[in-house]
Amino acid sequence: MVILRPDNTIHEITIIARLNSSNISIVMKNESKGTTEAFNNISTTYSSGYLTFEIEKTVVESESFEYSVYAYDSLTADSILYSADSTLLSADMTDYLGSNLIFRGKAFATNQTDLQNYKINN
Repeated sequence: MVILRPDNTIHEITIIARLNSSNISIVMKNESKGTTEAFNNISTTYSSGYLTFEIEKTVVESESFEYSVYAYDSLTADSILYSADSTLLSADMTDYLGSNLIFRGKAFATNQTDLQNYKINN
């Protein structure tokens, strides 16, 4: 699970991806609000099996997210995959996107640093 800090708007994320891709797209679903947001054409660095990238996003304490990372290199034009509000156009696109899926994970927003002893009411 990735920890996102509410006091930052730029978040560096490192994953072990299924394959290396110099550019990626991310579809991030806010599990608390049920909203979906897309981040497209994000540059990455790859080193020793780890893929690192940055996203710019404002998060609120205790929000949880589910996200999927896709190889952007093999995607077609953004207008085909995403509508103006950055949500997936249709369920039938999931077959195409699934073939380019390189990682799926969860993220949680908190400023707490002692995650082993995380407290909901801190």
